[in-house]
Amino acid sequence: GRRTTRNAEFLVDRPALDRHLRQAARSAGARLVCAAGTPAAGVADLGPHGRIEARHVVDARGRAGLGRAGGRRAPFATLALCGWLAPARPVQPGLRIAALASGWTWIAVLPDGRIWAQFTCDARAEGGIAERLLEAAAEVLPEAGRLVLLQDRPLAREAAPVLPRPTIDLD
Repeated sequence: GRRTTRNAEFLVDRPALDRHLRQAARSAGARLVCAAGTPAAGVADLGPHGRIEARHVVDARGRAGLGRAGGRRAPFATLALCGWLAPARPVQPGLRIAALASGWTWIAVLPDGRIWAQFTCDARAEGGIAERLLEAAAEVLPEAGRLVLLQDRPLAREAAPVLPRPTIDLD
């Protein structure tokens, strides 16, 4: 909740934000369509679900959008390890982003004391995913004391950099 002129980030409950955004879109006259599609200039082809023609089509699938389109992946495997942590000692709420020798972390300390940590690292590095996440978070939050994972194991997902094909049609 602290504002700056350089960057403003706020922690939110993602499912609640998604519900709010869908409701605001419906209230503004949008129609929600839940189907996979192929975007192109002026149209989204939804296969058996039809087509949606629009003046502007925004492909907002994030990293998943490049999979079929032939995006180029980095030549190395990268993992993002994420999970909720509990500290042994209270930690000042806020966000921390840190570059480490073994990768980089994005950590959010909530006012209730819970910590959400994400550690992006080389998939080939040694150690288990829980151990690696806890070690990275401890390096960034030494004031927390011993950190404990609040679930059975961290979430792990592939996070290799993806470069899109060069854009030819800017229309």
